[in-house]
Amino acid sequence: MNSKILVIVLIIPLSGLHSPFAMAQDNLPDIPGYVTQSIIDSNVLSHVRGRFAVNMTAGDANTQANAAAIALGTQDGPAIGLINGMQVTNSQQANLPDIAIATIGSQAFAYSSGLISVNQSSGVGNAQANGAAFAMGFEEVVAESVLSATTSNAVPIDAENSKRHQTVSIDDTAFHGAHGLVQVNQSAGSGNSTANNFALQVQLGAKP
Repeated sequence: MNSKILVIVLIIPLSGLHSPFAMAQDNLPDIPGYVTQSIIDSNVLSHVRGRFAVNMTAGDANTQANAAAIALGTQDGPAIGLINGMQVTNSQQANLPDIAIATIGSQAFAYSSGLISVNQSSGVGNAQANGAAFAMGFEEVVAESVLSATTSNAVPIDAENSKRHQTVSIDDTAFHGAHGLVQVNQSAGSGNSTANNFALQVQLGAKP
């Protein structure tokens, strides 16, 4: 038995149609001219131990500092751990990004332990600082951390700047299972100043 298949090809000129692709292009927003993006990827520092510090920034005129002091006093000597400093940034002449993004991914610091200090910023004129001081001894014991972060002449937020997009995010599992002291500063935008300070002093009992 013979069978025949009839195939009909219909050709329509595209000039008379508005294709979905063309319409999608018409609806696309303007492409941003300046984007700053700071990303700490997933699992990048998981399972690390001890003292570790991270400074990561994208943009202009950003300052960051991580400082730690550990003092152990002998039987007859003092234990003095001091941190004193100031971070200052001037962003008056910098250009603001259209989009500023700062992200810490999943399990980036998972199961880490120790003294963890992280500064992450994206944008212009952001100042960040982490300070930690520890002192332990039998006699005089002093631990003090005074580390500040300030901005000067920050770019004002006007009507045009308010249209800019800033995003910060830390994944729910970024620090899963971490132990110890964790300090995190995260900023996106302009003229932000953040600081973390921690001090611990331990006076031991009778001399051995």
